[in-house]
Amino acid sequence: MLLASTVVAVAAGWIYTAILFEPLPVAGWVAMAALSWLALMAWASITFLASAATGSTTAAAGIGFVGIVVISLASIVPTLDRLLPPALAAPAIQLASDGVVTDAGAAISAVLGTTALILVAAVGAQVAFRSREL
Repeated sequence: MLLASTVVAVAAGWIYTAILFEPLPVAGWVAMAALSWLALMAWASITFLASAATGSTTAAAGIGFVGIVVISLASIVPTLDRLLPPALAAPAIQLASDGVVTDAGAAISAVLGTTALILVAAVGAQVAFRSREL
């Protein structure tokens, strides 16, 4: 559902931009969509982990929100900034506007760090879910 929503939003954004300004490279927008989806998946996986751990939708939403705030604050630290989901924004914007990323190493670090965060949250959710009684 998150992927479908991201695709629809990016397509609408591209069409809107093409009508008002000029058509930008579709490949850059597809890459931007992939990076945006990855960043959104990080937030969704944290919320999923909270849901599996608590069993309450309200608690999961609260913990997910706190997770977003904590990760956003952690991205202020220069050494952590390159590894967290907020670091995906700059390469995504660069790809959408002209199709070129100025710092490919930072983009790769952000992708790997965000993917690791998603995997840790998914494994944590699986462990939490298996330990719960149904």
